[in-house]
Amino acid sequence: MKYIESQTRNTRLSIDTITSSFERFDISGYRQMKDSLRKTGSIHDVKQRIGKIISFDGVVEYDNDGHLIKEIEEKFHQYIVNIRLDTNFTFSKIYNDNGALISKGIGSWLGFSVGKQYLFSENGSLEKVIDHENGYDYPFEKVLAFCKAHHIKLTKGTGQYSVSIRRSKYGRKTNSASQLKPVWAISIPNYKKRGYQIFFLDAKTGAFLSKAVFPFPGEIDMK
Repeated sequence: MKYIESQTRNTRLSIDTITSSFERFDISGYRQMKDSLRKTGSIHDVKQRIGKIISFDGVVEYDNDGHLIKEIEEKFHQYIVNIRLDTNFTFSKIYNDNGALISKGIGSWLGFSVGKQYLFSENGSLEKVIDHENGYDYPFEKVLAFCKAHHIKLTKGTGQYSVSIRRSKYGRKTNSASQLKPVWAISIPNYKKRGYQIFFLDAKTGAFLSKAVFPFPGEIDMK
């Protein structure tokens, strides 16, 4: 898992360079690109994973080694542009059907977002900024390092359940939400126990708080 040490620097660099600037998606240029790809026969094929290819719902782009580096999806009257930063992180931009930017930010398939997410109104003005790092002094790089140290494989599972890392709340159940504090929750499928083994780390210090097993969704805990 060497990429944890090397490629997260690329993610951190991207976080620091994302701004609140508004932009538009070049719909005309995108359609011309698709027409050109159709003419050259560049239709999605599992055997063809180099360069730009038309996919089921847009266009995907692979590097010379066959790794996905960018995808453009057309969904729900929106254009979604996903740029792969490394194995875990993607820089995503969402545009409406007129090409106006709606949202941009960095997220992970593991289940959490990083840095700031910018939301825009239909007229292009900045409407809201969500700072995902607020309350999380213990950075995601160290959470990934924790996973490496404890031999937690950050790979998508082949079964129904997969490992995840989420920003969550921790504490005893009370009537006051203020009693809950932010934590990192690392969930690992445990098929023998038919549930997720979850590690809770303090969001400010990274201190290990506890671990617990929660049943898979829809299953009854027989203990």
